[in-house]
Amino acid sequence: METLNDTPRPPDMPSVWPDPDDRRRGLVQGVPVTMGDRVWLLAEGGISAGVGPIRDRLYDYMVTRQTVRMGDVFQTAWSLLAANYDLSEDELSTLIFSADQGELVDAVLDALFGPENPRRGWTEWATTALLANGLDPTKIPVRSLHGVLAHLVISGRAAAPDAFIGSAIHAAKRQKLGSM
Repeated sequence: METLNDTPRPPDMPSVWPDPDDRRRGLVQGVPVTMGDRVWLLAEGGISAGVGPIRDRLYDYMVTRQTVRMGDVFQTAWSLLAANYDLSEDELSTLIFSADQGELVDAVLDALFGPENPRRGWTEWATTALLANGLDPTKIPVRSLHGVLAHLVISGRAAAPDAFIGSAIHAAKRQKLGSM
Protein backbone atom coordinates (compact mmCIF):
# COMPACT_ATOMS: atom_id res chain seq x y z
CA MET A 1 0.00 0.00 0.00
CA GLU A 2 1.28 3.47 -0.83
CA THR A 3 1.93 5.73 2.14
CA LEU A 4 1.96 9.48 2.49
CA ASN A 5 5.02 10.61 4.38
CA ASP A 6 3.73 13.36 6.65
CA THR A 7 5.95 12.54 9.62
CA PRO A 8 8.32 14.75 11.56
CA ARG A 9 12.10 14.34 11.48
CA PRO A 10 13.27 11.16 13.25
CA PRO A 11 15.19 11.45 16.51
CA ASP A 12 18.84 10.45 16.91
CA MET A 13 19.20 6.69 17.27
CA PRO A 14 20.71 5.39 20.54
CA SER A 15 23.73 3.12 20.76
CA VAL A 16 21.89 0.86 23.25
CA TRP A 17 18.24 -0.01 22.75
CA PRO A 18 15.80 -0.72 25.60
CA ASP A 19 14.95 -4.36 26.23
CA PRO A 20 11.24 -5.21 25.76
CA ASP A 21 11.38 -7.84 28.51
CA ASP A 22 12.48 -5.20 31.04
CA ARG A 23 9.71 -2.76 30.06
CA ARG A 24 6.61 -4.98 29.78
CA ARG A 25 3.39 -3.91 31.46
CA GLY A 26 2.26 -7.31 32.76
CA LEU A 27 1.43 -10.03 30.27
CA VAL A 28 2.15 -8.54 26.85
CA GLN A 29 0.35 -9.76 23.74
CA GLY A 30 0.00 -8.25 20.31
CA VAL A 31 1.40 -7.89 16.83
CA PRO A 32 5.19 -8.22 16.47
CA VAL A 33 7.25 -5.50 14.80
CA THR A 34 11.02 -5.01 14.80
CA MET A 35 12.05 -1.68 16.33
CA GLY A 36 15.62 -0.91 17.20
CA ASP A 37 17.35 -4.26 17.43
CA ARG A 38 14.48 -6.12 19.12
CA VAL A 39 10.98 -7.38 18.42
CA TRP A 40 8.25 -5.45 20.24
CA LEU A 41 4.51 -6.19 20.38
CA LEU A 42 1.92 -3.60 19.44
CA ALA A 43 -1.19 -4.07 21.59
CA GLU A 44 -4.16 -5.28 19.60
CA GLY A 45 -6.62 -2.43 19.41
CA GLY A 46 -9.90 -4.23 19.90
CA ILE A 47 -13.14 -2.42 19.28
CA SER A 48 -13.26 -1.11 22.86
CA ALA A 49 -9.57 -0.26 23.14
CA GLY A 50 -10.05 3.52 22.83
CA VAL A 51 -8.55 3.72 19.34
CA GLY A 52 -11.83 4.22 17.47
CA PRO A 53 -11.16 7.70 16.06
CA ILE A 54 -7.70 6.87 14.70
CA ARG A 55 -8.91 3.48 13.39
CA ASP A 56 -11.76 5.25 11.57
CA ARG A 57 -9.40 7.86 10.13
CA LEU A 58 -6.96 5.20 8.89
CA TYR A 59 -9.78 3.12 7.41
CA ASP A 60 -11.45 6.11 5.70
CA TYR A 61 -8.14 7.23 4.24
CA MET A 62 -7.35 3.71 2.97
CA VAL A 63 -10.77 3.37 1.35
CA THR A 64 -10.97 6.81 -0.22
CA ARG A 65 -7.32 7.33 -1.19
CA GLN A 66 -5.82 3.80 -1.27
CA THR A 67 -3.07 4.97 1.07
CA VAL A 68 -2.36 5.74 4.71
CA ARG A 69 -0.75 8.78 6.27
CA MET A 70 2.44 7.89 8.09
CA GLY A 71 1.62 10.45 10.77
CA ASP A 72 -1.50 8.43 11.60
CA VAL A 73 0.52 5.20 11.57
CA PHE A 74 3.13 6.66 13.94
CA GLN A 75 0.45 8.07 16.26
CA THR A 76 -1.28 4.70 16.40
CA ALA A 77 1.96 2.78 16.90
CA TRP A 78 2.81 5.15 19.77
CA SER A 79 -0.50 4.37 21.54
CA LEU A 80 -0.31 0.62 20.93
CA LEU A 81 3.34 0.36 22.00
CA ALA A 82 2.75 2.49 25.12
CA ALA A 83 -0.15 0.21 26.10
CA ASN A 84 2.24 -2.76 26.32
CA TYR A 85 5.49 -1.19 27.58
CA ASP A 86 6.69 1.37 30.11
CA LEU A 87 8.68 3.71 27.84
CA SER A 88 9.49 7.41 27.91
CA GLU A 89 8.27 9.69 25.11
CA ASP A 90 11.81 9.83 23.69
CA GLU A 91 12.09 6.03 23.74
CA LEU A 92 8.71 5.64 22.06
CA SER A 93 9.65 8.09 19.31
CA THR A 94 13.05 6.55 18.75
CA LEU A 95 11.72 3.01 18.59
CA ILE A 96 8.88 3.89 16.23
CA PHE A 97 11.15 5.84 13.87
CA SER A 98 13.64 2.95 13.82
CA ALA A 99 11.07 0.52 12.39
CA ASP A 100 10.86 -0.24 8.69
CA GLN A 101 7.90 1.87 7.51
CA GLY A 102 6.30 -0.95 5.52
CA GLU A 103 6.56 -3.39 8.43
CA LEU A 104 5.19 -0.75 10.80
CA VAL A 105 2.20 -0.01 8.54
CA ASP A 106 1.41 -3.74 8.29
CA ALA A 107 1.76 -4.22 12.07
CA VAL A 108 -0.45 -1.23 12.91
CA LEU A 109 -3.15 -2.33 10.45
CA ASP A 110 -3.02 -5.90 11.78
CA ALA A 111 -3.27 -4.60 15.36
CA LEU A 112 -6.32 -2.47 14.51
CA PHE A 113 -8.16 -4.60 11.95
CA GLY A 114 -6.77 -8.11 12.43
CA PRO A 115 -4.61 -9.98 9.95
CA GLU A 116 -5.50 -9.58 6.27
CA ASN A 117 -5.84 -13.32 5.65
CA PRO A 118 -6.47 -14.97 9.00
CA ARG A 119 -6.40 -18.73 9.31
CA ARG A 120 -9.96 -19.61 10.08
CA GLY A 121 -10.32 -23.03 11.62
CA TRP A 122 -13.03 -24.87 13.51
CA THR A 123 -12.23 -23.16 16.81
CA GLU A 124 -12.47 -19.68 15.26
CA TRP A 125 -15.78 -20.63 13.60
CA ALA A 126 -17.27 -22.03 16.81
CA THR A 127 -16.06 -19.11 18.94
CA THR A 128 -17.29 -16.40 16.58
CA ALA A 129 -20.63 -18.16 16.01
CA LEU A 130 -21.24 -18.29 19.75
CA LEU A 131 -20.05 -14.73 20.40
CA ALA A 132 -22.14 -13.35 17.52
CA ASN A 133 -25.17 -14.83 19.25
CA GLY A 134 -24.35 -13.40 22.65
CA LEU A 135 -23.16 -16.73 24.07
CA ASP A 136 -20.03 -17.11 26.18
CA PRO A 137 -18.00 -19.95 24.62
CA THR A 138 -16.52 -20.82 28.02
CA LYS A 139 -20.00 -21.41 29.47
CA ILE A 140 -21.14 -23.99 26.89
CA PRO A 141 -20.50 -27.55 28.15
CA VAL A 142 -18.45 -29.50 25.61
CA ARG A 143 -21.14 -32.22 25.46
CA SER A 144 -23.62 -29.55 24.26
CA LEU A 145 -21.34 -27.62 21.95
CA HIS A 146 -22.13 -29.43 18.69
CA GLY A 147 -25.87 -29.26 19.38
CA VAL A 148 -25.80 -25.54 20.16
CA LEU A 149 -23.77 -24.84 17.01
CA ALA A 150 -26.09 -27.01 14.90
CA HIS A 151 -29.11 -25.08 16.16
CA LEU A 152 -27.42 -21.78 15.31
CA VAL A 153 -26.63 -22.94 11.77
CA ILE A 154 -30.09 -24.47 11.17
CA SER A 155 -31.82 -21.32 12.42
CA GLY A 156 -29.65 -19.14 10.16
CA ARG A 157 -27.96 -17.45 13.10
CA ALA A 158 -24.48 -18.74 12.17
CA ALA A 159 -22.64 -19.51 8.95
CA ALA A 160 -22.22 -23.15 8.10
CA PRO A 161 -18.69 -24.39 8.82
CA ASP A 162 -18.01 -25.09 5.15
CA ALA A 163 -18.66 -21.42 4.36
CA PHE A 164 -16.26 -20.16 7.04
CA ILE A 165 -13.47 -22.62 7.77
CA GLY A 166 -10.55 -22.27 5.36
CA SER A 167 -9.84 -25.98 4.95
CA ALA A 168 -13.54 -26.77 4.41
CA ILE A 169 -13.85 -24.02 1.78
CA HIS A 170 -10.75 -25.35 0.02
CA ALA A 171 -12.04 -28.94 0.13
CA ALA A 172 -15.44 -27.90 -1.29
CA LYS A 173 -13.75 -26.03 -4.16
CA ARG A 174 -11.50 -29.03 -4.86
CA GLN A 175 -14.51 -31.39 -4.83
CA LYS A 176 -16.44 -29.09 -7.17
CA LEU A 177 -13.51 -28.94 -9.60
CA GLY A 178 -13.13 -32.73 -9.43
CA SER A 179 -16.76 -33.25 -10.41
CA MET A 180 -16.47 -31.13 -13.56
